[in-house]
Amino acid sequence: GVMRGEEGEGVKSTDDAAKLTLLEPLKRVEGDRSRIRSSPSMLLPSKALAQLAGMGFVDTPPGLDGVRRLAPLVVQVGDEVYPTLSLRSVMEYWRAKPENVHVVLGDAITIDAPLAHRRIPIDETGAYRVNYRYALEGATAYGYSALMSGLTELYQRKGPVELPSLTGKIVFVGQVADGLADMGPTPFSPLTPLVLVHVNVVDNILREDYVRQPSTSLIWLAAVMIGAAGLARFSNRKLR
Repeated sequence: GVMRGEEGEGVKSTDDAAKLTLLEPLKRVEGDRSRIRSSPSMLLPSKALAQLAGMGFVDTPPGLDGVRRLAPLVVQVGDEVYPTLSLRSVMEYWRAKPENVHVVLGDAITIDAPLAHRRIPIDETGAYRVNYRYALEGATAYGYSALMSGLTELYQRKGPVELPSLTGKIVFVGQVADGLADMGPTPFSPLTPLVLVHVNVVDNILREDYVRQPSTSLIWLAAVMIGAAGLARFSNRKLR
């Protein structure tokens, strides 16, 4: 799903069109919900797909410098809080239901599922700070044309076809060619396929490879101490 801020566009969470889908709101949410990224409505996939597939929201808004360093793990549409694509993917992977997910804004999202237990740090808005590990070259990539042609052959013509083994894997399909709309800056490159934001978030969660950002006061304290040590060390020496 995609969030829409424009009034009159999209579907509201209370509409029948939303209730007929497999959208699953999260009910165990603690904290100030007004801080969550929100919208009055949303755009959903086509009716048949929305009724057959679980969904997560793909929105990852850029920071002030255009880089997506914070990725929302939850969003709010109307009065309902939904998981984004990254969180929804690991929920599906671990067979976690909404009741297995506990959101504490400003602290963490805890997943207590049959296949895994995770505690994912989030800020007051429900966003996760991405620990970028993979550019496109570092991710395991399957050729789009070969994969889609094989799937078409398998499901439409029922012909024998060899596909890459995807068992036990989480697969993201996204635009990766230069000149397409779904590209943007990341710490790797000024022009990166934005599907890699979700790839990195999911990889972080699976490996529990989280960024830990020190407080501003600790950074300033360290800077002052290093500066003072430098002055003390060189105060009796000539400039040369």
